Amino acid sequence: MLPLSLVATLAAGSIGSIGPFPQAGEAPAWPCRRGPNHDGVSLETDWSPIGASEPLWRRNVGLGYSNVTLAKDRLYTIGHDPEAGTDSVVCLDAVSGEELWRHTYAAETMANFHGGGSLTTPTLHGGLVYVLSRQGLGLCLDASTGAVLWQHDYAKELELAPSMYGFAASPLVHETVHETVHGAQLVLALGGTIVAVEKDDGGTLRWRTEPQGEGGYATPVPMRLGERDCLAVFSGPGLLVLDAETGKELHRHPFQGKAGTVNAGSPIVRGNRVFVSAAYDAGAALVELGGAPEPTVVWASRSMRNKVSGCTLWQGYVYGFDEALLKCISFEDGTEKWRVRGLGMGAVAVAGGRLVVITSRGELIVAEATPEEFRELSRKKVLDGGVFWTTPVLLGGLIYCRSSLGDLVCLDHRAAPAPAARPIAEAAAGAAAPEEAPGELPAAEALFAAHAAGIGADALRGRKSVRLAGSFENAAAGITRCRFTIDWEAPGRWKLAYDLGELGDVERCYDGEIGWQLDPFYGNHLYEGDALRELRETRAFHAAADWKAAYATMRTLGRERFGGRDAWVVEVTTEAGSRRKVYFDVETGLRAGRAADAEAMVIEADYRDFGGVRMPARVTFLVPDTGEEEVFEIEEATWDAVAEGAFARSPAVLKLLRTPEEIAADARRLRELYAAYLGKYQTDEGPLAEYAYAIEVEDGELALGITGMSSMALAEPDEEGRFYFPTTEMYLSFELDEGGAVTAMVMHGAPGMPEEVVVPRREE
Repeated sequence: MLPLSLVATLAAGSIGSIGPFPQAGEAPAWPCRRGPNHDGVSLETDWSPIGASEPLWRRNVGLGYSNVTLAKDRLYTIGHDPEAGTDSVVCLDAVSGEELWRHTYAAETMANFHGGGSLTTPTLHGGLVYVLSRQGLGLCLDASTGAVLWQHDYAKELELAPSMYGFAASPLVHETVHETVHGAQLVLALGGTIVAVEKDDGGTLRWRTEPQGEGGYATPVPMRLGERDCLAVFSGPGLLVLDAETGKELHRHPFQGKAGTVNAGSPIVRGNRVFVSAAYDAGAALVELGGAPEPTVVWASRSMRNKVSGCTLWQGYVYGFDEALLKCISFEDGTEKWRVRGLGMGAVAVAGGRLVVITSRGELIVAEATPEEFRELSRKKVLDGGVFWTTPVLLGGLIYCRSSLGDLVCLDHRAAPAPAARPIAEAAAGAAAPEEAPGELPAAEALFAAHAAGIGADALRGRKSVRLAGSFENAAAGITRCRFTIDWEAPGRWKLAYDLGELGDVERCYDGEIGWQLDPFYGNHLYEGDALRELRETRAFHAAADWKAAYATMRTLGRERFGGRDAWVVEVTTEAGSRRKVYFDVETGLRAGRAADAEAMVIEADYRDFGGVRMPARVTFLVPDTGEEEVFEIEEATWDAVAEGAFARSPAVLKLLRTPEEIAADARRLRELYAAYLGKYQTDEGPLAEYAYAIEVEDGELALGITGMSSMALAEPDEEGRFYFPTTEMYLSFELDEGGAVTAMVMHGAPGMPEEVVVPRREE
């Protein structure tokens, strides 16, 4: 931290000489995250929706998700170097991409299921650049030279610990009146604590709030209520409205998801109404602020569930990614106007009445911002690798897009004649409009028969089971390139397993009667309704060979783009009345995938020979409720019999089948059994006392609470009397003497632990 005397000298010298940034009358700027109005909307209209065929420039700026800010033909962003353990604030020429300066400081990667790297965006004001690192380092830099004018370790000075993903909210320079001082203050959302400091030194505290819990990562948004300057803050517990001058809480609206709290999308403010949205089943809400501390809920629904990038409001309609579904919903009542799946989890901005969208595949899409339908104007691949959660920025006809791997591209969309808009019937499936098939349509039966012959249906019928193995990825959920296996057995039993690393394993299974998912992150559940029906009807082992038995009716509808390929479309119905579309690649004759309203859209590609049977080596599932992309890359197939007991119902599955009353009885019995051992073992001064082990019941689940750690679910003891903790894969057992007294506790099986840890009972 610079001494205040030096800060004062700098303020009187170089800072004052630069003046406001940008000056009045100069070219427009994009001075902070989500732009000058904090809403992701650019009012530029004189730009081309098509753009030049080749980028103006490309440059790698380092790992992360920091957006760009722009003024005076200069661009500022932040990137991370994981090998060096540093972040760099980088200043580039906005038109040429030439690096003008950089400032580097120590920073941790903090991958935490999302790849890690920079999170916040630099803020420009008065010729200065304000930066906040995810570890809590605050910096003020000269925008022209990159010289450090002041810096503070806010985490240390204010005694604050970063949340799971670090400090992710960008700095906000806010004009306000504080006592006798009129001017701008720097507002920082430091996890659950919001602070305002003097922007000239960064160290003079104007106010701070009490901690608001973890899970708040959104940048605050200025708003006015009557004559009062306020701040809309999307913190961990929900929406807070603070008096900008004092930090006093004026309004609060609780808002959290069931499976975790990640409130990351900035609020949208219109008058005295505020829109908020978050993922993990939190949904969206529009609240109205009045005289009472508790806002009035205008509407609340699951119609929009933002994860990272947030939504944009344009002419009464909200555009954004509901998990991995691009949607348009009404601001007034939350009703859905349209949805597009197949774009993955990306980000969207609005410029001149058009949507500017980056998809999970690094495609830039320009479409009309209208509630009538999704009308695509252009689509082109602009980036490869990583994920694309950073919102595109358009300024001066140039569009800037960034990947999580740090690849930054500048696309030239300066005004040029452009063709009229054309609608896309199924934007999720490909980039071109559907086209009518020339001449007579092929018979649906012939398409199915050709596919069966192409994959080797006779060879498939001779097989009874297979184990598939390869890599699994769901970038929208933060799962990147882990291993998976699928055990698959005739007629339709299968089990999928993949690894979530430190969290544990995920298991999905259909045993011919029931289907379930065991997931340490999203929780365990049984498949029911449409989801269970889909498992029964679409996952049969010999389905591709026995297509005649699968469908009661079938007819060819036409020809359109699906999965980026030209495909024949066949509508089919089952004996039970289910209806879906099946797509066949025109060029190869092989199935390209399937889709139905209440089912996953499945895209099958890259057919390869696996032991005499051709199977798609790449299968993408677009989940119906969220649109998330689950991508399976099959590398090998083993046609041996599935291991005995592969589809057995584990205690966790049996528990899903039990009534709440039975679950409560199990928890009471298990609690008494475990407490009997622990009570005999633990004393006030014993080896476990410092860890304060305690039995807890959370949502009907029995858990072991340990000081300084999250509670661990406790399962039934096995046949050897060992207590199992599924979340840590640890077993706990007790050694008894002949008289039944506990002599030692044994821990074993947990990743990273020795094979067996024996904690002897301390002698009294």
